[in-house]
Amino acid sequence: MKQVALWGPPSSGKTVWLAQLYIRLQRTNTNWQVFPASSATQAFIEEMRNLMTNQRRFPQGTTLENPVKIEYEFRHPAFPEHRRVFIEDRAGAVSLGETPDWLEAFSKVDGLVVLLDPNRQEYLSEVQTALENFYHKAREAGGQTDDRPVAFCLPKIDRLLRDANEVEFALQHPDAFVRDQLPADFIRFIEQYTGSRHKFFPVSAIGVQMDFGVIRPTVYYDERFELRLLPDGAPIHLLTPFEWLFQELG
Repeated sequence: MKQVALWGPPSSGKTVWLAQLYIRLQRTNTNWQVFPASSATQAFIEEMRNLMTNQRRFPQGTTLENPVKIEYEFRHPAFPEHRRVFIEDRAGAVSLGETPDWLEAFSKVDGLVVLLDPNRQEYLSEVQTALENFYHKAREAGGQTDDRPVAFCLPKIDRLLRDANEVEFALQHPDAFVRDQLPADFIRFIEQYTGSRHKFFPVSAIGVQMDFGVIRPTVYYDERFELRLLPDGAPIHLLTPFEWLFQELG
């Protein structure tokens, strides 16, 4: 069974994306089916469904003391072998520390999803450090390069989209859209460590709402100034990075 892992810095949207990946796919017309692969994942789904769908609230960031190991199993008629997405949703600060057990878990998966969070001032150097650690771990295991496919995802893209044309461009040309947002030297660095087996995707787990070509907010602040979710947002590339990885893995 092919396995994929997700890496992201603190507050990059890992928990919301993982929750929406299951909740939204249950209401989407797609050949992909996703199932919780552990009791911890089922508990996570139930908690997130109540919080995000019923209460319209965002989850709190994952704490250092309370990591959540999330495992989804993906099934598709075109793939006789099931795919498993293995994500240990730890606090982002832990992932930046790249502890030995963390790196060991990442070294055993077949593909990676890496989040690039432009809202973080140091996100480029954080991603560079992570890729270097993955590369050196592969060398320790006897490989010359880390040739696994990597989906680089720009999360919370709804904050960057200004009009219907940009939404359409992000949907139809995801790789080109993200490349336009990144420095050329950073893209060269990625190509140095991943070769040709990478692709960029803009992602929004909460999505955007279009009204006669105008982008409407999908969040609002309540009377306590807490950020809340509106129900009608259309997610952007919620599943696409995983679909690409599964195709690359064959």
